Amino acid sequence: MMASQASHDERWQKTLSQSKSILAVFVLALFVRATVSAVSLADLRDDPDAYRAIAKTIIQSGVFGLTGPDGEVRSIAFRPPLYPYVLSWTTPDVVPIAVLHVLLGSATAVFIYLATMSFSSDRRVAWFAAVLVIVDPILLQQSTVVMTETMAGAIVSAVLWQIAVAARWGFSLKRSLAIGTLLALAYLCRPTFLVWAALIVLGLAWMAFRAMRRRDQEWPWTPVFAIAGVIGITMAGWMFRNQQVVGHPVWATTHGGYTLLLANNPMYYRHLQSNNSGQAWDPQSFFDAYSHRYQGDPTTEEFWERDWSDAGDALFPPDASEIDDDRLAMSAAKALIRRQPVTFVRSCFSRLWRMWKPLPHVTSQRSAISTLAVGIYFSIFYGMVVVGVWRLRKCEICLHSVLGWAILSMLLTLSAVHAVYWSNVRMRAPAVPGLAIVAAGCIYGRQKDRSIQQ
Repeated sequence: MMASQASHDERWQKTLSQSKSILAVFVLALFVRATVSAVSLADLRDDPDAYRAIAKTIIQSGVFGLTGPDGEVRSIAFRPPLYPYVLSWTTPDVVPIAVLHVLLGSATAVFIYLATMSFSSDRRVAWFAAVLVIVDPILLQQSTVVMTETMAGAIVSAVLWQIAVAARWGFSLKRSLAIGTLLALAYLCRPTFLVWAALIVLGLAWMAFRAMRRRDQEWPWTPVFAIAGVIGITMAGWMFRNQQVVGHPVWATTHGGYTLLLANNPMYYRHLQSNNSGQAWDPQSFFDAYSHRYQGDPTTEEFWERDWSDAGDALFPPDASEIDDDRLAMSAAKALIRRQPVTFVRSCFSRLWRMWKPLPHVTSQRSAISTLAVGIYFSIFYGMVVVGVWRLRKCEICLHSVLGWAILSMLLTLSAVHAVYWSNVRMRAPAVPGLAIVAAGCIYGRQKDRSIQQ
């Protein structure tokens, strides 16, 4: 009886200590994110991707769309729906958005702490991973703009946490459905995550197949079908909605053609071929030409060689839909790629370097000192990732399980998609939580954690 009471007290003390650590992580993240938001509050007034405008339209009319100057509401599939819908739950002004981003950023740190504790049982490693997420320059900067990176980081962290728990305790139906739901939300936040979800499902299927072939251990097929089913239903619902309101079953968004053209246009290709290819590209000449895309044929070389800066106001056909616009941009990009396949390949490597390089470009909005500081931080961070991979190589639950595959597949997803589509440093933001877990492994003990030994 006394032994049972002692065991109960020990579990209670462990739970209490864990709760205190989680609270401490949350409070630290809350303080850092709130401080950054307070200093950069003015930046949240901008709406570069029209998410605030969409949220206001949802509030005023209940329609996921945009309101024109004449007050007419137009349904769209131009942006993914989750982030603007969440913004519409309150007044999408500066302070409510700042509060939302602060809470999401704090939750991200907690999820990564829990994910790391799930495989290491070492509070030092979990704290280190959480701190890396809290102070990451990309995540901090993106929390001060009205974009999806902050929400995406929180959802990715929640997915990694649930996968880490499942890797240790098993993929029950309930846990598999939770992972599937989180991946479905990730897809509705950023369509790129559909590729990530597919890779995770394929990894689970491969592990189940190998276990079935070896017959030395049981690996259920439950998570494969449960996760794939939730994502499939979510994707079908988004496509059905788009078929009904925009006339086409768009599975992602109607923004893909523009993003492909932004990454593959003659102005950018000429920049790569110039002596200034190491500097930031000024896209103004592209914007000037693109705004007049209906006054010529953007699939031809002649269109892009014309100086459109003084061509007057752009004219848009009244019957041009966003589907037509997306297809036109897609056709223009594909035509250029066919004309210059070698430059396209070079541009793919350039975009990968732009996304993953430690030192960002010096711009008018970013000083040389801050650029250097960020470059030094990420150089050290990448070094810790390399050391972490080495130290975690024998950790059965991290690198040798679906958790390791989930982290790696995120890197593969972002690299594959943004090698072709537009990319810059902020595009790697969703990978930061997983990389933080690996980087924290640089202080992981050589011995296996106690739970694995038992």
